[in-house]
Amino acid sequence: RSTLFPYTTLFRSRTGLASHKSGIGRLMVGQFEIRTMQEAEKLATMLANQYPDSDRVATGIWELLSNGIEHGNLEINFSEKVELIKNGRYIDELEKRLQMLEYAERVVQVDFKRTKGAIRLSVCDDGPGFDYSRYFDPSYSPDGPNGRGIMIASKLSFDRVVYQGRGNIVDAIINL
Repeated sequence: RSTLFPYTTLFRSRTGLASHKSGIGRLMVGQFEIRTMQEAEKLATMLANQYPDSDRVATGIWELLSNGIEHGNLEINFSEKVELIKNGRYIDELEKRLQMLEYAERVVQVDFKRTKGAIRLSVCDDGPGFDYSRYFDPSYSPDGPNGRGIMIASKLSFDRVVYQGRGNIVDAIINL
């Protein structure tokens, strides 16, 4: 496992995804609450296996769930994350904030719905939101160790990614 981002190794391999295929059929509707990166990793893996091309969506699901936790609920902003990664304190800061009174009760709500024409994943965090428009600007080009999650989700993983309201709700859609 990577010491920088230990939560992303499981579903980044075909073996990891394949070993978690559901043996009980296809999920049509699901509602979930997560708080930690470990929960995000497990849920991302399980949900990715519900898509026709699990390899395509796995990283995008992970990015949306982890963004909801770290940037939404735990309010770690872009520049703070850069410094935490540079100093090797990213994981410690996540764990510390999960215990802090102001963040301890926050959850990320995840809704999954499959219809005949699409699969919709909705992710809603309890954070204050953010200005998501810059991440959809064609000239946006991240040059640091972070800042690619929304781009990965919107350009590589899903057919459509739509943020709502103040930026704490995102819908990611795959057309079937």
